[in-house]
Amino acid sequence: MNLTNEDKEYLHETFISRKECGECTRGIREELAEGSTAFATIRQDLQYIKEKIDSKSKFNVSVVISVIQGLCTLLVTLIAARLGT
Repeated sequence: MNLTNEDKEYLHETFISRKECGECTRGIREELAEGSTAFATIRQDLQYIKEKIDSKSKFNVSVVISVIQGLCTLLVTLIAARLGT
């Protein structure tokens, strides 16, 4: 089989590239496998932060509602006192 220089270059580029690509893919998979714990930890941290923010916003909303209720009660008491006198 007589191969020209162009044929040899093509074969070299094609097969070497595939081999390098396979090694690269394997390396990436290994990195992801090692880093999967980090992703799980990050996900847990984000969930924890989200829960804390949600609980704080619920607390703030309940405090605001309580303050508004207190003010409305005070207002109604003042209006009733004015009307009664």
